[in-house]
Amino acid sequence: IPIEAAFVSLAQSAPDVVHDAYNQKIVLVSPSSMLLVLKTIHSLWQRDRQDRNVEAIVDSAGKLYDQFVRFTDAITDVGVALDKAKNAQVKALARLSTGRGNLVKRAEDLKILGAKTQKRMPDGLLADATELTQNTYDEVNN
Repeated sequence: IPIEAAFVSLAQSAPDVVHDAYNQKIVLVSPSSMLLVLKTIHSLWQRDRQDRNVEAIVDSAGKLYDQFVRFTDAITDVGVALDKAKNAQVKALARLSTGRGNLVKRAEDLKILGAKTQKRMPDGLLADATELTQNTYDEVNN
């Protein structure tokens, strides 16, 4: 209402009009209250934006947490797979050079029997294979 006196007169003579307008989501203002009402509206809109941002942050935080749990599960799976691979490697090395009837000893025995070779077995593998064979031989003969 552009005239302050008209607004005051309306509010005094028919207070139900102001109340009914408010119930219909209409706010009657005068020139002196206009700035205050606009600042209030601005503040409410700002708070609404902040509330929506908080909701978005909470949603993002939940998704981040869920993804972090998935990542830790995947890292655990990698550890299990690495352990399994390590165990398989140890088993394969045992069959190659340290287990009973290992391949290195058998191959070296073929060389000793006269197989013509051009390469030499790595010393570490050969030492492991012959040490185990010697220990087994000693245990059997004692």
